[in-house]
Amino acid sequence: EDHRLFLHAVQNPDDKSEVRKALTTLYFNLSYKKLLSATEEEFFQWQKMFYDFKQFSIQKGILSLLEEIMSKTRALPLSLLKINGERTASNLKQLFQFLSDLVLEKSFSLEELIEHLEHLRLNKSSIPLQMDRETDCVQIMTLHASKGLQFPVVFLGSVIFQNPSPRQDKLCFYSDG
Repeated sequence: EDHRLFLHAVQNPDDKSEVRKALTTLYFNLSYKKLLSATEEEFFQWQKMFYDFKQFSIQKGILSLLEEIMSKTRALPLSLLKINGERTASNLKQLFQFLSDLVLEKSFSLEELIEHLEHLRLNKSSIPLQMDRETDCVQIMTLHASKGLQFPVVFLGSVIFQNPSPRQDKLCFYSDG
């Protein structure tokens, strides 16, 4: 949804409502409070950025626009600051690759790309994303992230025992089988 909203604002930079929606997406992550407190000059600068994106797409094409969006927005750095940020960043990169492939394969214009994203959204179609983790590797995660997952071997780092016991210094092993 964020991608569609962002591209709508690129397509319609005169529409202040579209620009505001795009500014609250993962690309900029501006709060409504920040948007409401923005001066006319600040909003004009944001709107100008969307004009520039539109001109860029007209002059250099949609593929170049997608690359420009990735380099000019804060989507990747902002996604890394969130819970599961690496997964979000990886998904974002894969989404841009998917969109780039679509543009190359079907020669989509900006309008056609937006329509295609809208079609995917309405049909609740998902974009195929690949897990970038190898199955035979060490996975380091928080207890929260591991909830519901099973692993053959688990190491707990930095475990602090509240009630010291005489067996505290011994390795504990539990086998399911």
